[in-house]
Amino acid sequence: MGSIFSRRVQTDIPLHLRSNNVYQFEKVDKDEYKGFLQQNSSRVFNGNEVLKSKWEEGSLYSVFMYKYNGVRWLPFENDDYRKCTTNVQELKFLTYNVWFDDHFRDQRYQVIHQMIEETDADFVCLQEVTQNFLFNLLQQKFLRQNYYVSGNFISGYGVMILSKFPCLIYEMPLPTLMNRTLLVAEPIGGLNGEPLLIATAHLESGSIYGQIRKKQLQLCLDQIKISPNTIMMGDFNFDSTYDDQQAIIIENGFTDVFLDLNEGVEQESMLKNKHYTPWRPDKVISQKINSNWRPHNIQIVGKFCIPQFQKDSIYQLSEDGIVRTPSDHMGIISTFKFESQK
Repeated sequence: MGSIFSRRVQTDIPLHLRSNNVYQFEKVDKDEYKGFLQQNSSRVFNGNEVLKSKWEEGSLYSVFMYKYNGVRWLPFENDDYRKCTTNVQELKFLTYNVWFDDHFRDQRYQVIHQMIEETDADFVCLQEVTQNFLFNLLQQKFLRQNYYVSGNFISGYGVMILSKFPCLIYEMPLPTLMNRTLLVAEPIGGLNGEPLLIATAHLESGSIYGQIRKKQLQLCLDQIKISPNTIMMGDFNFDSTYDDQQAIIIENGFTDVFLDLNEGVEQESMLKNKHYTPWRPDKVISQKINSNWRPHNIQIVGKFCIPQFQKDSIYQLSEDGIVRTPSDHMGIISTFKFESQK
């Protein structure tokens, strides 16, 4: 399969948040891709980090993380890890539901890959990743040169984490009708000598499944709040008007970063369509007390048309139901700064 990436487009990633790196794209061998997918969750603990107690309880499974070795994507062993990373003063995150639909998928993939590259985030958490999306993502030279990739198996669509730091990866199945899981990345040895957990999930979709979402969210937070340095992001499928679900975030000692940094003012990460009002199901939450990593900036991106609709307005969605943006969701970029508690 040849490259579909013929030209770059104008995105809405702010200049001060962009990387200056520009890479060309390559082909990938399908056998390599199949090998990447054919890894199962491991019951062998692959580290001695903050989540070991959860692993011993049986609630978390260890998952391989992959790194490109110049020829192919391969899982790496503990000996390959950097044991400690110091002097990291700022972290940048991107969370993005990339939409499982085939609607103009080649153009959308092109733009989303470019946005990931331009953002140059330290951690990228993706939801609704299909095997087609993953197949194309693994081709990208910027990804191969800069990122480790979670190796959790994706059936239909699922979540994944890209990281610039070598991590232990854990996955937990959630009670679900939609194959939902929690995925957690834990940088080996922590950052700046402190443990850090990065988590992502795609909670149950649909207004009728609020009780399932509440149970899913509580289970997720029960796993990850073991560390004060915990940041979770993804498609929560509720916004701040869902009082009972939003309350779970607060009751567990977390804060909705977007609201915190925007004085409680909401902004949509999904546009109004024929059936729904605009809302923000996409969130970044973090521990409010005793965390070394403090939220500094947050911004919604992806509010522009892909090339097919470059002469249109994204807001025509409310009239004709046609998605013109890279995904039916917007992405969220956030930055956190390190503050020592000692």
